[in-house]
Amino acid sequence: MISLVKTLKAIKNMLEKAEVMDVLWENPSPSASFSSQSISVSGDYNEYVIVTNGYTTETAYSSFRLKRGESVNHCSVSIGENNSNNFWCNRRRFASSGVGSSHVISVGGGVYKSQGAPSPAYSDAAEVPVRIYGVRKLGGK
Repeated sequence: MISLVKTLKAIKNMLEKAEVMDVLWENPSPSASFSSQSISVSGDYNEYVIVTNGYTTETAYSSFRLKRGESVNHCSVSIGENNSNNFWCNRRRFASSGVGSSHVISVGGGVYKSQGAPSPAYSDAAEVPVRIYGVRKLGGK
């Protein structure tokens, strides 16, 4: 016979790992340049999932997790089409800060580097944020 206590502990462990994701912000112009700015979001979440588009002329989305109070340099790579030998690395810095339910995601300026260029180029068309989700653990951790 299966122990009721064992079953309840297993359910509790599963719930502690389960997550809820809510859309907190959407870019109204995801295919346009995006200048460096701060985005106000709810601080009632353990971490945030940020979806970006590598470059405004593409639809190459990627995502990453950003914990409260941390910052990340997020990069994605674009490879030229039609047998092109070129590729680019696109980057932006994202930082999470705030106290209590008041929170901000700071988005730095876009930068890209192509394989043949000696230095990076600054462009607000690189690594454009598309959507921000708040992630809450059901177990509260």
